[in-house]
Amino acid sequence: MSKVSSKAVAAVLFPLAAVVLAACGGSGGAAAPGGQSKPIAVGEPSPAALVVKADFVSMARAATCSELRNRLYLIDQKQVLWDRAGNCPDNADSRTLFGALPAQQLCLSGGLLSGPRTSCADDSKRAQFETMINNLDKADLGLGAGHQIEIVNVLPPDGATLGMEILRQSPYTGIDEARTVVLTDTASFEAVWNDWHRILSSIHLPPKIDFSRKMVVGILTGRQKSDCRSVTVGRVGVADGKLAVQYEQDRVDPAAQCIAQFTSPGVLVVLDRYDAPVVFSRITPQKVAFSRVQTSLNHALTGQAPSNAVVKDAASWAALWSRYSTPGAPLPAVDFSKSMVLSAYYGMAPGCDGTRLEEVARVDGQLYVTSSDTPPGPNVACHAAFTARGAMVTVDRSDEPVAFIIRQMPAPTI
Repeated sequence: MSKVSSKAVAAVLFPLAAVVLAACGGSGGAAAPGGQSKPIAVGEPSPAALVVKADFVSMARAATCSELRNRLYLIDQKQVLWDRAGNCPDNADSRTLFGALPAQQLCLSGGLLSGPRTSCADDSKRAQFETMINNLDKADLGLGAGHQIEIVNVLPPDGATLGMEILRQSPYTGIDEARTVVLTDTASFEAVWNDWHRILSSIHLPPKIDFSRKMVVGILTGRQKSDCRSVTVGRVGVADGKLAVQYEQDRVDPAAQCIAQFTSPGVLVVLDRYDAPVVFSRITPQKVAFSRVQTSLNHALTGQAPSNAVVKDAASWAALWSRYSTPGAPLPAVDFSKSMVLSAYYGMAPGCDGTRLEEVARVDGQLYVTSSDTPPGPNVACHAAFTARGAMVTVDRSDEPVAFIIRQMPAPTI
């Protein structure tokens, strides 16, 4: 039998002893001054822990009141900022800072009925948190160019309605073939934009779009000779884990004067970017008669986030009116045996009030309440004071589901 040297034995035994000690708690934490270990609290990630994106996406997608905005910012793969907003009477929006785990909540800021609130478990994180939430529109969240930020727009649950911005809508485009488009990069967007405008004599430079956050979808109906051709997007929602773009085509205003001519209508819409398939479907809305409620909104509602409501009883109507109307304003009478109230509160904003509830329509057994937000034209003078904006209407009572839609319209050119 060959002899084994004492050095070889030591080389085997010393690592084995270290493993045994670690298993018994002898050196299970990070080294601390004096040779003693630094324990890691239960639920706290190890110093080397990195963010697992899928865990945060699952958390955000399961959240309620997130159909207007549901966005994650992954910061250096060590922290996550969650920005959420929806149509809820209370806690309609919030921003939360996490460590590497969803269970490690560091700071929270949200709008409640009692007013906005910000809190941090560790007050030393507050300055960083406030910097980020005040710079959500910047690529680095205000933290500086040395930080790596990944933006993830979380697809809301099935049935949700998404916000949209009408970028371009016209019966006259330079695109002759009918097609739908999903544009997620600058090159493909500018190619469609330039084709759209090629028949115009003036130059129309493509707008700058941050495709790390946004995407563009469009419907192009092709060139035909017909009366009053048009196309617009009626609703963008989520169905079966996909983006569902519903568009309506060739709706004719009874008062319109139409002549047969060649047109090639198109519409381009900006959405938050999602890594999900996009499906297009044509809808035919049926207008529903409604009556506007004369409102006197309280312009001191600085803490009230935008929200929508369907009211079917007197007690809920009184509570809603008390929440949003000027104190002392008389409660309008509503016969809830026959009618219900549809309320869209758009929030506080300075300048001209260009938001208006345009239409209530029935689409496949669902009521669509559509509002349009149109910026003022270039020669319109607007006041700087903040004002409350919203609308309330009554319609025939119904048990159909209700979808509230806001379309951001392009600013007038004159």
